Amino acid sequence: MQFHRGFAAVLATGGVIFATYPATAIADATSTLAVDVVEMKSPVHAYWKPQRSWRYDRGTVLRHSRFRVLDRSKGKGCRGEWLRIDKLAWICSRDTRPTTEQPGGRTLPTLKKGRILPFHYVVTKDAPVYKTLDDAEANTPIETLSGVGGYTYRGTRKRNGMRYFRIAKGWVPESHDRKAKAPHFKGVMLTPADLHKRHGFIRVDWARLYHKDGKRTHKRLRRLKYVELLAPITVGKRTLYPLQSNPELCVRAKHVGLIDIQKPPKEVGPNENWIDVNMAEQVLVAYQGVHPVLATLVSTARTVTPTGVFRIERKRAFAIMKSKPTYTKHWDVHTPWVISIKGRIAMHGVYWHNKFGTPRSHGCVNLAPLDAKWVWDWTAPAMPTGWSRIRSTKDAPGSVVRIRRQKVL
Repeated sequence: MQFHRGFAAVLATGGVIFATYPATAIADATSTLAVDVVEMKSPVHAYWKPQRSWRYDRGTVLRHSRFRVLDRSKGKGCRGEWLRIDKLAWICSRDTRPTTEQPGGRTLPTLKKGRILPFHYVVTKDAPVYKTLDDAEANTPIETLSGVGGYTYRGTRKRNGMRYFRIAKGWVPESHDRKAKAPHFKGVMLTPADLHKRHGFIRVDWARLYHKDGKRTHKRLRRLKYVELLAPITVGKRTLYPLQSNPELCVRAKHVGLIDIQKPPKEVGPNENWIDVNMAEQVLVAYQGVHPVLATLVSTARTVTPTGVFRIERKRAFAIMKSKPTYTKHWDVHTPWVISIKGRIAMHGVYWHNKFGTPRSHGCVNLAPLDAKWVWDWTAPAMPTGWSRIRSTKDAPGSVVRIRRQKVL
């Protein structure tokens, strides 16, 4: 998937979690010179230098977020003062107002207890959109959502036995959409003992098991199941892996996404958190320096996903990922946990499919929601409280992401 523009409409519906800070004396809010804490009057662009320029873009701060003023400066693009609210974040004072409240704001994406996705989503396929339910009854749509769509919905209603979902654009009928079922799959946490294991995940639906002589059995393993394996054997033209749990039974090599432990590339600093994606196996492994921490299945594109060593460019709590008008296949999906790797290519959570382990994306690295949240928290730059978007800088670089294509035996 590829991203298109910020998801401002979704941000307005997010839950509120206030961060607490040590209490300090706050000066009289009527004195702009003595204000210690300011509140954002609207979504505000932050810059890593006190100057309004996209070259110094640092991210977006949410409306009503409150920050302690750490420093003040004069600079281009602000008719008031530039206020430093973080080590590398300056905002214009004209976008703020003084407050006597403590610093705090929303933590995005917000997950309610027991939830896997930050919102309720509906997945559409060439769905008509109606302005009102009366228009739906009269079958007079205002537009048709071409191709595959994924949208947050604000409620449901029934009319003449048909259920409709209310999205930002209007009402869409259940006959052309379905409520998204969040994939519960998640990766496995790794330990030093896993360095010497041959292990991975089943990548196909109900992989058939074989005897060591190559004869089929009636037993099968479900897709996404984590398995430990022994050294491969060759029977005819097939490569088989005996199961650690039962060496008399084997699974075909092509049905397994193997976890391939690697040394960090030279771009990774000591004990730095980084990500390795092997497209041949459709497996992602997260590391801290030389130590593997988590492994999981992903879905990349077959050929479009770029290979190489990259640093995360920016993070967005939400984004609308949309196909170009010239594409033959159309999609328009609201996406959480968007971690940009290179230009329009990102790692992000998905809810419109659960075919992890199979190439499925249009260029991005698709993650199950639980894994997307974990990778989001694991990698730099960290999203500060009260922000919806953050960009890495030379002085605060993003985590390394290496993408390669290497079949493991």
